[in-house]
Amino acid sequence: MHFFLSGNSVRHRIAYVKYAVAAGLFLSLCWTEITFASQKIIVITSSELPAYQLAATTLGRQLAENGSSSAYTTEFWLLNEVKAKGTAATMTEKNSVIVTVGSAAADYAVHNFVDSQIVCSFITRNAFNTITADASAENAITAVFIDQPIKRLIQMSTLIRKDQSPYKIGMLSQKFLAEPGLLNEGATANNDIEINSATLLLTGNPIKQIEPLMKNSDVFIVRPNTSLFNRLVAKLVLQLSMRYKTPVIGFSEKYAKAGALLSLYASPENIGVDTGIILSEWIGASPNSMPAPRDGREFSLVINPRIARKLRMELDAEQLQSMLKKKEGK
Repeated sequence: MHFFLSGNSVRHRIAYVKYAVAAGLFLSLCWTEITFASQKIIVITSSELPAYQLAATTLGRQLAENGSSSAYTTEFWLLNEVKAKGTAATMTEKNSVIVTVGSAAADYAVHNFVDSQIVCSFITRNAFNTITADASAENAITAVFIDQPIKRLIQMSTLIRKDQSPYKIGMLSQKFLAEPGLLNEGATANNDIEINSATLLLTGNPIKQIEPLMKNSDVFIVRPNTSLFNRLVAKLVLQLSMRYKTPVIGFSEKYAKAGALLSLYASPENIGVDTGIILSEWIGASPNSMPAPRDGREFSLVINPRIARKLRMELDAEQLQSMLKKKEGK
């Protein structure tokens, strides 16, 4: 590139120097963008289900709002499209990050993108532990769980407490007792709160485990199990809830619509925001600072007004959600 200046004007010389500095800065910025553009966030959704797609769309928007999209290019793929490509090597480059939405995508990524950094979302703690059980210790894998943390569920329970003392909280979950530290995580400073749990087993009779717990609880919390258990016990839990007038806290919007007093859950939008947050924190730090798997920060709450009336409880979803966030320091 040639610049032509007329005469020996000092003013022209100064202008030339400023132009050259600006040009150098522009080229430097262009090179930075080219370098970042070679790094990818590859988002793989398990299927075309609207919930998965909404979570992925929200993730993309969250990355843009946090400024992370300027450091990485983002690609969105369906799992069957990824499988059709046949090899992970054709999709990834150095420093690529794989984000999975749903357990099927997580399972495929963990066992096929073995040299990539993987963030699993829209996945339960149990599913993540099962999928990563045989993964190499060198694999860089983390997750944002859709399960609600025990502490949050217990705090929610206390917000709908009437005048029961002691206050008895029943909790139902597959493999609950096998999850170390979770019950301690939910411990509260209230000495008059009793927490009892039942663990469902494939070989057991669900009613023999559920009915005594429901009968002797002031509130009953249901956590996600396998899809088989979800279908088998949901109707039983809700029938017993009405029989013993025990309010149920469910784990999905559908659970509340089916007859739970309320549900505390992660919506697709919550999942997208939480995944975007963990990615932005990671991208903003050093490349080797992958965070540990963690519970989601965002949550949604829905109340079944018909059940609330039957139980003679006056509840406001927005107020309860605000109170719960305040308890968590949000």
